[in-house]
Amino acid sequence: MNIAVFSTHVLWPTHFETDLDIIQNHLSKQDVVYHFTCNKELPMCELILENALFENQSYEKTKSYFCDRCIYKKCRGQNLLTGNINEKPFFSHELYKESPDLDDYYLQSHEHMKSLVLDNYDIGTSILSSLISFSRDPYLNLLSYKEELNKLFKTCYSIYYETINHIKKYKIEIGYVFNGRFSYTKAIYKAFDCAGVICYVNERGSATNRFSLFQNHTIHNIEKITALIHQHWDKESNLDQKIRIGRKFFEDRSKGKMESWKSFTEDQIADVLPVEWNQEHHNVVLFASSEDEFASIGPEWDNPIYTSQFEGIKAICASFMTELPDHFRLYVRLHPNSQSMNPAYNQALETYASHKVCIIPPKSPVSSYTLLHHAHKTISFGSTMGIEAVFWKKISILLGKSLYCKLSGPYQPANHHEAMSLIANPFLEPIQDHEALKYGYFFKSYGIEYQHYLPIDYKSGTFKGVNLDEAAVALIKVDKSWARLTRIIMKIRRSWFQS
Repeated sequence: MNIAVFSTHVLWPTHFETDLDIIQNHLSKQDVVYHFTCNKELPMCELILENALFENQSYEKTKSYFCDRCIYKKCRGQNLLTGNINEKPFFSHELYKESPDLDDYYLQSHEHMKSLVLDNYDIGTSILSSLISFSRDPYLNLLSYKEELNKLFKTCYSIYYETINHIKKYKIEIGYVFNGRFSYTKAIYKAFDCAGVICYVNERGSATNRFSLFQNHTIHNIEKITALIHQHWDKESNLDQKIRIGRKFFEDRSKGKMESWKSFTEDQIADVLPVEWNQEHHNVVLFASSEDEFASIGPEWDNPIYTSQFEGIKAICASFMTELPDHFRLYVRLHPNSQSMNPAYNQALETYASHKVCIIPPKSPVSSYTLLHHAHKTISFGSTMGIEAVFWKKISILLGKSLYCKLSGPYQPANHHEAMSLIANPFLEPIQDHEALKYGYFFKSYGIEYQHYLPIDYKSGTFKGVNLDEAAVALIKVDKSWARLTRIIMKIRRSWFQS
C-alpha cells in the first residue's frame, strides 16, 4: 500500500514520535511510505508563531532557533527507522505564489472569518482556531494580526491543493495527520476528504503508552465520538471490568491523576472551600471551561443557548441577582488553564462578583472536587466536570457543547429561562445513568499501544531508546555555544587588525 504520513508539529511533545511509530509499523508491513515534512519552507509555521506570541518576540527571531531544532529532531528520528521512506515537502512555493491574499472582509469579525470556505475545507475556521489557541484570546482583534493571518491563509491554501496533488501523484491509499483542527492540519485532513481517500487523524490516547486514530474524522466530532463510546462499551463483554475501568477514570481524576495529560488541579488544596461558603445556602457551582480551546472548531460546537460561555456566565450572574431567592449562591470556578489567557477575559468576569456571586480565580487553591462534592447543583459549558458530576450523583446542568452532550446524565435546557428554572428548582434530583461510566470507560481505555515509542510521562519519552527532544536541545546548545565562540574569536581578530 502507498501510505502518506504528514509531520506538521515535530516539536510538540509525543506527536512526531507517534508519526514515527506509525511509519515504522507500515515499513514493517512492506508498505511504501511517503513522509511529508517541512525543511524551513513554510512562510508561516504554527509552532514558530505560537512561540513568538508566547515570548512576545518577532517571528523571524523565533524562526532562527526553532527551524534548526525541528529539522534536527526530524532527521534524527528518520535515521532510527528500519526501512526506506520517501521524504517529500508538504508545502509548495509555486502554489503559495499563486494563492490569493486574504480579503479584508474576513478580518472584520470572527463570524466573517468563519464564513471563509475553500471547497469542503472551512479554512477560515481552521486558521482562526489556530490563532485563538496560540494567543489564548477567544476575542482577539483580527485586524491586529492581519499579516500573520494573510500568510497563514496563503500557506493553508497552498497545502490544501498540494496535498490533493500528492494524493493523485503518489497514488496514496491511506493518510495520517495530527489533530485535524489546526490550520494546515485541517487543510491536509480536508484534502483527503475531498479526494475520497482514507485519512486517520492521530491524537493522544487514554494513557501515555497509547495513541488514538480516528478514521475520516477528528476527536472533536461529537456524533462520531459518541458512536465510538457506545461501540467501545459494547465490544467488551465483561461488564464488571467495564464498570471498574469506568469508575477508575472518575476516581483518578478526583485525585488529580491524569495518564494522558497534565492535571490542572495539582496546585489545588484538598478540602479547601471559598471563605464565603455556607452549607446552609443553596450552593450552585459553575465550572467554566478554557473558552479559547473551543472557540473555533466548527458549527457543531456553537453554543445552543448563548453566543459564548462568557455571555452565558454574565447572564447567569445577572439572573442570580434578580430572580433567585436570597439563600441561593453561585460560585464560578474559572478553569485553572485559563490563567494564561488574555488577562482581560478573567478580569471582566471578576467584575460580576457580588454578595450572591463568588468568582474563583484560575490560580485559587480552592479545590474543584471539594466544590463538586459539596454543591447542591453544578453547571458546566462543556467542562469534563459536567459528566463527572453525573458520576458522583450530583445534579449536572449542561449549557454548552461537549463530547458527552449526546449521552444522558446532564440536564440540557433549551434556553436561558429553562436553565434558570432548573437552577431554582429545590426538588430537582440527579439523573442516574450508566452512560457516565461509558464515557469514563472509553477515555480510560481507548487507543493503540505504541510499538517503538516508550513514554516517560505525558510530554516526553524515547523512540527506539533515543529521547529526540533532548537530542535536539543538546544540538542547539552546541550550535549556540559555537556561535558565541565564533563571535568572540572574530571580535578578537578585529581588535588585532585595528591595533
